Amino acid sequence: MNHKVKHLKRKLSCAAGRNVRQKRSSDFPVCSTFTRYSGKFFSAVVDGLCPRYKGVIENYGMHCLLRFVSTEVPLRLVKWLASRFDVLASELQLKMKFIPLTKYDIHDILGLPVDGEPLVCDPESGRDFILSHFNHTSTPPVSFFAKKLKDVDLQLPDEDVFICFTIVAFSTFLCPNSSLSPSPKYLHIFRDCQSVCRYDLQFV
Repeated sequence: MNHKVKHLKRKLSCAAGRNVRQKRSSDFPVCSTFTRYSGKFFSAVVDGLCPRYKGVIENYGMHCLLRFVSTEVPLRLVKWLASRFDVLASELQLKMKFIPLTKYDIHDILGLPVDGEPLVCDPESGRDFILSHFNHTSTPPVSFFAKKLKDVDLQLPDEDVFICFTIVAFSTFLCPNSSLSPSPKYLHIFRDCQSVCRYDLQFV
């Protein structure tokens, strides 16, 4: 763990000590925001990958996500912190304490590509690609992509391994939304899987 990560942890620990000391998970208010966030689900997918699939993901440059370890963080706490994050200011706002979080902080923690080509939101293109690629008439749920990775009788092409894994990562861990299906906003990047890591993926 490098110096920046340690520094970030100290900032969060200090703020938590002043603002949420001795609070249990039930003490945090229930936020109105609904999310499909599930680190446990994503961790199970990672643990269930066969060696070949892990090698494919590494070759596409997303090996950082294979190191994911699920921790027992109460969902109420996750939602509480998310409700106090100012996206435009890129900072956590805890009462009178403001904790800046830059994309470089996120890069140091997750290892995702940074300072690459800006990622443009194009939901129509993303949806069209997924429907065409997997021969569906409507966007399948996240579980569809997870099941493909878990099916030992199904030998997916390398490209499909990468697409399914990254969609699960986006939908359950990196940028979950309120839907059972993945958000189509950025799925167009899978038209060229070799170029995915050339984008600045710190948008998550």
